Amino acid sequence: MEWTNSYRPQPWLQLDADLALTRARFVGYDSDQAVLFDKLAGYPQAQIGNAPGNYIPNAPAMVASAGITFGANTGWFGALRWRYQASSPLTEDNAFRSQAISVFNGRVGFRASDGWRVQFDVLNLLNTRTDQISYGYGSLIKTDSLFNLCYPMQVAPAAVCRNGVMDYIVHPIEPLAVRLTFAGTF
Repeated sequence: MEWTNSYRPQPWLQLDADLALTRARFVGYDSDQAVLFDKLAGYPQAQIGNAPGNYIPNAPAMVASAGITFGANTGWFGALRWRYQASSPLTEDNAFRSQAISVFNGRVGFRASDGWRVQFDVLNLLNTRTDQISYGYGSLIKTDSLFNLCYPMQVAPAAVCRNGVMDYIVHPIEPLAVRLTFAGTF
């Protein structure tokens, strides 16, 4: 379900809000995933996050945004924007989930009648500490408990060594940042 709206109570003022809700799931049964999960038996570190499931990785149940924008074609202008993304499954069995994201951005500026503009943006206004994007991937690094069972000599089953240990792979959100823009049209 999606709900999008925009309201302009004055020619110089606009309010908007968007909301998307979903319940995304795979249909059917992934027999290949079940076979892999069975091959990982006896190695719970490799099994976590690899059980068959119907969750779609990185499909959040809710995404929302809202904002207020003010200003005419010339003179002072500004905006305050909010963006939200709910927690989402990172693996098909829902054993790993992302954090929810909520970020505010602000803008203020001045537009001259001759086409020049100066603008000041503040990104991540509240300096929110979260991850911009998250993934659940299997890997095998030297600090993993299974590493010594796979390297230098393989003792664990091949599926365990190929699969590794499921973990979070993240890209942190950029910290509070400011941007000053001078622009003109000719």
